[in-house]
Amino acid sequence: MWFLAAMIGNVLWVASDVTNSVLVHRFESRPFILAWVQSAFDLFWLCTLVGFVSFHTVWFPWYAAAGLCSYVASLVFLAVLKRFDVSIMHAAWVFQALAVSIAGFVIFQERWTFLQSVGAILALSSVLFVAFWHKHITLFRTVAWLLLLGLLYTPFFIVQKAAVEGGETIMTAFFWTEFFQKGTAQVLPWIVPGVRRSARGVWSRLRWDTFFLNVFASLCIMLGCLSFVAAFKYGPVSLVAVLENSQPFLAIIFAWLLCFVAPTYAPRELLTRQSVSVKVVSFTLVAAGMVCMAVS
Repeated sequence: MWFLAAMIGNVLWVASDVTNSVLVHRFESRPFILAWVQSAFDLFWLCTLVGFVSFHTVWFPWYAAAGLCSYVASLVFLAVLKRFDVSIMHAAWVFQALAVSIAGFVIFQERWTFLQSVGAILALSSVLFVAFWHKHITLFRTVAWLLLLGLLYTPFFIVQKAAVEGGETIMTAFFWTEFFQKGTAQVLPWIVPGVRRSARGVWSRLRWDTFFLNVFASLCIMLGCLSFVAAFKYGPVSLVAVLENSQPFLAIIFAWLLCFVAPTYAPRELLTRQSVSVKVVSFTLVAAGMVCMAVS
């Protein structure tokens, strides 16, 4: 069950990420402002779930810390989308998977079978291959940005896993981590004077297409995060994190489809012969890794 929940989460996250790539280049490129706009939609979805969560939990400090870390990570994520292809950006999950796996072994005493280990190695190496085999990318800058992004998201997943392992419901762990992240994104721009002035006029630039794209990105990321919390409940957090490395290849598929169906809204994605060849080889590796993890 955890494998299916994680794959559903991957598809939803990639749909949100591809949409955000379009929004960064067509609507709003400043991370503070775009995160502020989308948090309004995110908080709307969260309000519909209030009746399904517990308000009496000892996990509030941990939820708040995880939410703050993930807010900073979301700002870095939007900044990275301005600089790299969508599929390259997802290579950050390699570093996150390594950090989460170490936490899984140390904190949750997780162990991998032989097939799971082979699958994890294939998945991780495939994403590093697709990320760093492009002549147009500076290796040091790429590693620095992706390492920062991956590590900033790590506490978010560790706290969610620990909470559901500690008896919290899936909905409660999901709701409060998201609430603190989106609440910070909504409140902070009003505190910073420069950001506050910029935020006032952003809604007037919201056309029907960018409004729909924001709603779609928000809904996908909310449902995707909920799917991942369910995966953490029923599966090892280390393997769930490794499975996130299928996202670069899902992003390539989404980008290609948009290039043919709606090129105006296609995200940034390099589609040269060399780039496509590298990504096809990498896709084969990660597919083999996913099969190993699924059958183990």
